Formats: sequence, C-alpha cells, structure tokens
Amino acid sequence: MSIDAVPEAYPLSLPCVWAADSSWRPAPRHRAQTLLPLRPTQWTVVSTLALIVAVMGSPQSEAGSPYYQWQLTLGNTENGTPWVLTDERLEAMNILNDFLNELRKLRDTECWAVGAGEGTGSRITLHCGRKIERGRSLTNPNVSEALRQFKGEYVIFVQDCAWRLELNEAICTSKTPNNNDGPMVAGLHSLVGQRIVAVTASPPAYDLIVEFSGASKLHLFCDCFDQERDGGNYSFHSANQVFVVGAGGVLTLESRRKP
Repeated sequence: MSIDAVPEAYPLSLPCVWAADSSWRPAPRHRAQTLLPLRPTQWTVVSTLALIVAVMGSPQSEAGSPYYQWQLTLGNTENGTPWVLTDERLEAMNILNDFLNELRKLRDTECWAVGAGEGTGSRITLHCGRKIERGRSLTNPNVSEALRQFKGEYVIFVQDCAWRLELNEAICTSKTPNNNDGPMVAGLHSLVGQRIVAVTASPPAYDLIVEFSGASKLHLFCDCFDQERDGGNYSFHSANQVFVVGAGGVLTLESRRKP
C-alpha cells in the first residue's frame, strides 16, 4: 500500500488548507510524526487528521510487518518551524475528534429534563436523548419524577462558566436569581420538550451554542481560567464517554461513562 501524494484539496469533513507539496512516506513505528502547516484559524483540521492517521497508521509493509506506520509531511509554518505531531498532541487530537463526533449526535435529540434551582447556584444540567434508568433514584423533591428515576443518554452539565439563554432577547443568565419559582428555572424549563437542531463548539476554549427547535439558544462562555479560583467550565456526557472542558478551555476525556 502506498500513497505518493495528498491532493491540494483533499476531501474532508472539516475545512483546511493543504500544502502543495503534501506527501505520505513510511516512517518507523516508534517515530511516527506529522508536520502540519496550520495556522490557529485552521485548528479544526486536526480532528480529521487524527482520523486519517488512525486509518492509515498501520498498513501492511513490504516486509510483512503489521506495525508499519506512516509520516504525513505538510511543510512548515510561516516562520519555518515544522509542526510536529507528538504522542501528546495525537492524543489531544483523538479526544477532540471524539468530542466533535459525539456532539453531532445531539442533533434531533429531545431535551426532556433540566436540573436547576436553589442549592445549585448557576449550575445547570440538560438531559437529552433516551432515558437511562438510574442505579439509585434521586431523593431531591425539587426535581421531576422522571429525573429522579432516569438520566439522559446525553447530558450537558454547566459547571462554573457564564451562560445565557435567549429567544430573540435574553431570557435568563448565570447571574439570574435561581429561586425555584424564579425566571432562571422557568426559562430553562421552557427547553423541556424541544429538540436540539444544532450544536456549535468554538475555538479556542470550546464555547458552546446549543440551538433548539423552538428557536431558543443556550450560550456557554468558557471564562473559567484558573481551576482553583474559577472552577471548570462544563462537561458533556455522551452515551459512553465524559468530556470535560476545564479551566483555560482545556479539553480532556475524563472517563468512560458508567452504565
């Protein structure tokens, strides 16, 4: 298996610009590297590139070794410094790719419960998708019966970042009083029964916009910078993974989600 060149406009699901002299060439298993001519505005290419490396990463070599890997050379940055894909960067790219793919699955799911109110500060939780029975029921009398017995297939847990819910104008924000009969709880509960029609995660800190079928939009502003002082921004629980956007917009895969 050999690929002599990557076209200048390689068909990808995410926007990017390839160097004209792009080429694939074999590299030893222990030293597979990638050189990327990416500007910060082209950050989205890395999630797809991670997928390409995964697909192309272990072809059968001429020597018959199943562990032969490849090196993708895309040139240098504007100042001549090569972008080298280290193991750490590859891991971060894989996490980003999984995160974006899982976020896409939110589309067309229904938000069937929202957790918010007294005792939680500005923290809120959105439960979407299928209802998954809890191993132990919640005892909080302020949440719905459905939420006491079930949790969402997908959960967005807004921790300490600023947020705003709007419908043509602001309905409520993270600064709105959170009394159980107040505007924050009432505004957030208006999302129950609406489908998610779009989700956007924006660099560099993964600010999130969730758009609903009733034209409501929930904006998350990842303004937490210091973990000890500010806390974390938000987490996204997919069917089997938990992604955390921590202080400084650092994205991590915290764990595999327990059934």
